[in-house]
Amino acid sequence: MWEEEYPLPGYQTQTERYVAAQIIGLGLLSSWLFAGDFVGGPAICASVAAISVFFYFIYSKEGAVSTRANRRYFRRWLMPPIALIGIWIAGQFAPAVQEISIGDRILYAFEDPASGGPVSGIPRESWMNILYPVCVMISMVGLIAFTLSQHAIAVMLRYLTRSVLILAGIGLVGVIFRWKKILTFLTPAQPDYFSLFPSGDQWAAFALFWMIVSFGVFFHLGKRASLFSQRGFWLSLGWIILAASIYWAGSAVHHFLLGVGLGLLMVSSGVAYVIKKKAAAMMLGLALAVIGLGLAGGSFYYFANEFFLAQSDPTRAPFGIPWETQLALWRDAWTLFEQRPAFGWGAGSFTDVFPFHQQVDLGRGFYATPHSDFLVALVEYGLVGMALWLVFPLSLMIGFARMKSHRRLSHYLWGAATLLAILSLVSQPLTSPANFVSLWFGIAVAFKWSQAAAQAVPTTPVARVSVFPMPQKATEGTEGEEGAPAEPQRRRSSSRRRSSKRRSRH
Repeated sequence: MWEEEYPLPGYQTQTERYVAAQIIGLGLLSSWLFAGDFVGGPAICASVAAISVFFYFIYSKEGAVSTRANRRYFRRWLMPPIALIGIWIAGQFAPAVQEISIGDRILYAFEDPASGGPVSGIPRESWMNILYPVCVMISMVGLIAFTLSQHAIAVMLRYLTRSVLILAGIGLVGVIFRWKKILTFLTPAQPDYFSLFPSGDQWAAFALFWMIVSFGVFFHLGKRASLFSQRGFWLSLGWIILAASIYWAGSAVHHFLLGVGLGLLMVSSGVAYVIKKKAAAMMLGLALAVIGLGLAGGSFYYFANEFFLAQSDPTRAPFGIPWETQLALWRDAWTLFEQRPAFGWGAGSFTDVFPFHQQVDLGRGFYATPHSDFLVALVEYGLVGMALWLVFPLSLMIGFARMKSHRRLSHYLWGAATLLAILSLVSQPLTSPANFVSLWFGIAVAFKWSQAAAQAVPTTPVARVSVFPMPQKATEGTEGEEGAPAEPQRRRSSSRRRSSKRRSRH
């Protein structure tokens, strides 16, 4: 069931104002500071994300607005991150790689622990590899637990979408004028490369995600605006720049997903026009649907052609690196996973352990990753760790499927997150903190946007008095994921029934 999306203005609690500021700051820091991929990037992201733990105590003091169910929800979903940290701590007592100093040289020795329990790579270098992703997951749990209104989510989406479009524009201008310095203080990772990201594939994945999200923000966040308006003009220009940057910086798989995503969006828009059952709208809808199907079909043909050509020409790179190299890396990574399938080799240990299991010398440039975030997660966390990582997003997907009504913007967010997850199977976008934060943000907001709309309470916001008229409808509670009638209203209605009975007796 589809519904129009006009979020109620104003924050409902002071805590969700803090949550919005935290998520916006996390998104800006992870994307603008070289995609968070510099020396202190993960540490900064972890420190900002960890603030969610303090929001629990602020939220619990907000009186009637603070619900016991939301606090319990936050405490319950702290268990998977705590379990992941516990497994990592246990692995520190069984390192698989040791440093050996011989004069001024440092050598690495591989020691395969005999037990099947948790292990780790080089102990002193792995603590941030677990702390940073765990804190990001905790911050998204806090977003769902402590955000009650659509207004807070809308603020996050608007700020982060504009940030990506500005970042893309700066990257385009920098490429045109071949700037060695961007804004006099930001240095591009490569002199001949678009934007600030250190890898072309990482930027292409980031731009693809936010391009899909920006479509949803423009068409379904608040009242609709025309593409011929001033706002529509700037957004259209931003979309053109994003699409051009994906084509320029990405590989064949990014081009394929871009075409498929745009094609499906056009088909969806065409179906929406056809449903109106007006002659002009139906003709426009059919045209959009046909063009969208053609674009999606052409993208499938393009990628299939590139993939089959890679079988006979090893130098072709449908996933970003030569196909022969890609297959060898996947094979060796899977063999490494089979040796310790339960708990893996420890967070951040792939770079330490993989060179000792390389069957074919492919050069040091390919030792750091198998170019598949999924295989890296299997090797480092094992099946137990993967289950702990996936239980929270799977619960959000199940909760979203059970909702009686879905908001259209949520489907755009789910679609963008799905494209990023598909890319993580065959490439390495999630090695960039910017993409990792974006994926978790997309999953959390896709669920929370529809949930907040279903549980919306038409009361005057606590943060500011709105100039818009508030809709008068039946009040729904904010406790739990399904929502429940508010207790004060139940008491008033029961007192009214008792007073009416007394009058009838008299």
